Amino acid sequence: MIHIDGIKRHVFLKFVDDIYIQNILRSTNGSDEYRHTTSEISIARLEVPGMGKRRIRIANLPPEVNEISIRAALASYGENVSIQDEMWLKAYRYKVANGVKVMMMKLVKHLPSQMNITGHRALVL
Repeated sequence: MIHIDGIKRHVFLKFVDDIYIQNILRSTNGSDEYRHTTSEISIARLEVPGMGKRRIRIANLPPEVNEISIRAALASYGENVSIQDEMWLKAYRYKVANGVKVMMMKLVKHLPSQMNITGHRALVL
């Protein structure tokens, strides 16, 4: 199956054989060249989706929910590498957090799109 996300410029290929995927990743070392019809060459990153080191955005939490609670809620999904506040764009005069937490994680299983953290429904993006 092929899924194209034109906005993000991603193409997803779904295989039914994990051994075949691992052979492709091993033989290409995780990247390959893609030649456009204009002869432009792009380097394509090849990876198994959802696992490995990922940037996770957590929204809809009040500011009083601390990092320890967020790390504890996500601990079963992988190793929490770092967490920080996402800031408004630099175009604004002052550096202000926008309420979204950005977490780098080494995932071992897929995250749900929403979860309960200290009694608050958080959106996982």
